[in-house]
This record gives sequence, structure tokens and C-alpha cells, in this order.
Amino acid sequence: MSDLPWELVFHYKGCPDDHLSRLQKNGGIIGINYIKFYYINSLKESTVLRMGSANEIISHMKKSEEEKLLLGIQKHKYEQFWEINQPLCDKHIADMKKYAVRIVTNKYANLIQPSFEVTQFVPMKQAEEAKIQNQ
Repeated sequence: MSDLPWELVFHYKGCPDDHLSRLQKNGGIIGINYIKFYYINSLKESTVLRMGSANEIISHMKKSEEEKLLLGIQKHKYEQFWEINQPLCDKHIADMKKYAVRIVTNKYANLIQPSFEVTQFVPMKQAEEAKIQNQ
């Protein structure tokens, strides 16, 4: 049993084509390129939300770093992935504009994709103290 906070379920039959993009048979190169494009685009979107600009990725990330990041995900080489991703994540909280959160649910529920101002977050200790005081 894993200690991860999520569980992934893969369905190999009955793919909902109206909600998912199918890869080519056997994960063909066009399908893989689509996923790579989508991932990098999502990375840019979240960076714009968090930092106010995607300049760090657009101007400063080399093509070789982008490939290393994506290959780390594809080949399950997480050290390789984090070597590139860690500098993108290690930002002082005062420099962040918002936190990017994407919540994906089934087709019968509403899709919620909020972004939160950094000032909306309360340090855990203060939140616990407030909870105790309100009881």
C-alpha cells in the first residue's frame, strides 16, 4: 500500500472520447508530442498564476531542460525531473502572486479551477489557534 495521498485508476475500455484525447495506437509519437505540449503549456499557465509571468519558462528554460523534464516524467526518473522542476518550485512566498490549483472531477460534477491569493492562506499554527479559540 502506498503512502501517496491519491489513487490512480486506469480504465482500458470504454474511453469517454468526448472528454479525453486519445493517443495514437501504441502511444504513437503524435500522441506523445500532444501530451508534452499540454504539460509544458500547463506549466506555463501555473507559473503565470504563481509568479505573474511565464518568462522564466519561456525565455530561460533551454530545450534540453524541457526534454529532460518531460523524459523524467515519461521514464519515471523522478530525480531527473526534480533537477529541473525544483528551481521552478523554490520561490519565496513573498514573490508568489497566487497558488495554482486544478481540480478535475467526473463529467457529472462541476469543474472547479480556483486560484487563490497568497494572502488568503494562514500559517498552519495560526489556523489551529483560531480553530481552538472558536470552539
